[in-house]
Amino acid sequence: MRKASFALAALAVAGLVAVLPACSNSNNPASTAAISMSLSGQGQITQGDTTADVAISANIDSDGAPIADGTLVTFETDYGSFTGGGSRVAEATQGGVASATLTVPIPGTAHVSVSVQDVVKSLSVQVSVSSIAISS
Repeated sequence: MRKASFALAALAVAGLVAVLPACSNSNNPASTAAISMSLSGQGQITQGDTTADVAISANIDSDGAPIADGTLVTFETDYGSFTGGGSRVAEATQGGVASATLTVPIPGTAHVSVSVQDVVKSLSVQVSVSSIAISS
């Protein structure tokens, strides 16, 4: 009788081990969800017309709903720097949005790449003493 209960317990544990890995992936919608992202920017010339600050926002959704809060989004630039992060910074989403502020020396053009999971979008920020042009 004792051998039978040990065998039954071992069989139950083996069944759990086989089932648990399949369950752990079913609660991860990001692995199968369609991610989309749109970028926007708004800037102002600052510091005696020597730099421009540009707020860049990434609106991200997963299958039509805002992506989960806390999802990391990476912002990178080839000119200027992000507040607190140099040429690269990672920001967490809140309500499906992640934002970073880029400071660009005048005159100049910064190329910004924004990525989340496998999605990458980019935009250009061209600044002069009198204007800021943001394009994708």
